[in-house]
Amino acid sequence: MVELLSVTEGQPSSYPSLPADVSSEASTAIEAATVWQRIEAWIAYRWNERSVTWVVQGPGVWLPPLRPYTVDSAEAWNGQAYESVTLTDAPVGFELDGKAYKVQATVGDTDDPPDIVDEAVRRLTEYLYQVTQDPVPGHTTATDGDYSFTRSAGWAARAIQHSGAGDLLRAYR
Repeated sequence: MVELLSVTEGQPSSYPSLPADVSSEASTAIEAATVWQRIEAWIAYRWNERSVTWVVQGPGVWLPPLRPYTVDSAEAWNGQAYESVTLTDAPVGFELDGKAYKVQATVGDTDDPPDIVDEAVRRLTEYLYQVTQDPVPGHTTATDGDYSFTRSAGWAARAIQHSGAGDLLRAYR
């Protein structure tokens, strides 16, 4: 079984813009990078390229966990130092023996995100904007007709779920 020992993911030179249908108030108050970092933490796909280095070890098939990816170089640990190797393709990913490997790659799509991802970004942006409008951030009481409820202090931390963005992003996990 292949074990992921470490991952070092760089930052893209820029994140995609917010969708055009985000309200002007929300797009002024919330930076695109803030939203995209939360979205990318939730999914395995990346938009706009960046470097990543994985260190993996163990025998078996290994599939890089971020998409889309292009392997730039691979090195295997020979007991004293890393030496350049060519990874062996498998039906899915790469076949590794028991050595430790350092795999350097470029991840990220340079195309515009699909409409469903843009919709998730829009929902999350609008939700995060509402969080900033809360008079007592993290702990509020809301009333809707005959009902009222108090939000817990952690309600903003679950913005991906509460905004509905998480459901839209299932195919990208």
